[in-house]
Amino acid sequence: MGGIAAAHASKGDVAKAIEFYDRAQALNGEIGDKHGQASALGGLAAAHAKKGDADKAIEFNEKGLALSVEIGDKHGQASALGGLAAAHAKKGDADKAIEFYEKCLAFRVEIGDKRGQASTLGGIAAAHAKKGDTDKAIEFYDRAQALNGEIGDKHGQASALGGIAGTHAKKGDADKAIEFYEKCLALRVEIGDKHGQDSTLCGMAAAHAKKGDADKAIEFYEKGFALSVEIGDKRGQASALGGMAAVYARSKNPKRAIELYLKALDLNEQVGNRPFIGITLRQLSRLASTVGDQKLKRWCDDRLKGTDISTRKSRTS
Repeated sequence: MGGIAAAHASKGDVAKAIEFYDRAQALNGEIGDKHGQASALGGLAAAHAKKGDADKAIEFNEKGLALSVEIGDKHGQASALGGLAAAHAKKGDADKAIEFYEKCLAFRVEIGDKRGQASTLGGIAAAHAKKGDTDKAIEFYDRAQALNGEIGDKHGQASALGGIAGTHAKKGDADKAIEFYEKCLALRVEIGDKHGQDSTLCGMAAAHAKKGDADKAIEFYEKGFALSVEIGDKRGQASALGGMAAVYARSKNPKRAIELYLKALDLNEQVGNRPFIGITLRQLSRLASTVGDQKLKRWCDDRLKGTDISTRKSRTS
């Protein structure tokens, strides 16, 4: 049952995965196999986390943790604690996330799981970044990238370097952000991670924009956009177009900015990216006022007043 559940999970069929994990945990409970039951509960927690249901993920991780404690399974305890940390982070409770990540880390160290330690250090870093404690975030990202480097996990190392870059950007240090984005990009190119390259190029673009170098910013946004098109990532395309539009808006080229924001809006609507639909409509409304396009401004403002801004509507309809 657990194997079938895992296969459905790997295919992205979360509903089927939950169904079979639930049957597996019930059957393991019936025959008194607590190891199997704890494993199935962990699968249920992970599947609910994938669905975006943090409360259910917490519920099943807590049950899995209790069983793992009962049978003395330290690997299981570490996994459940990490799941609890991630679920609390998803809910926006950074303090709870850090609390559980620290407990998880202690177990990972005890059992000698360096890959797990590196992942957990990255989680702690992200939680500190969420709290606004950028110095702590950089400290833990640095530990994560060093440990990933030690074990030869270039994906993990690139992720941590991207975290360091993003945190320096958050601190307002564009030069440091660019330095670490460049290191991150080199690793992502080496391992062929095109999705990662896409986001890193846009991060570099944003850092150059922060420095006031519009030409460099557009250059990197264009590279990021081209890569997003190549891999079929519409969210990435929309992000790059929105970034370019913002640069043109600041460079006193509102017409070009409007053109790019409209393209970004269409892509965001295609993928149902509601927060960015609203952001883009607000930017378009502001720029429409700047260029005196009252028809576009009314269209944007009407869309913003609507109850469902994710509904696609043509400006000519």
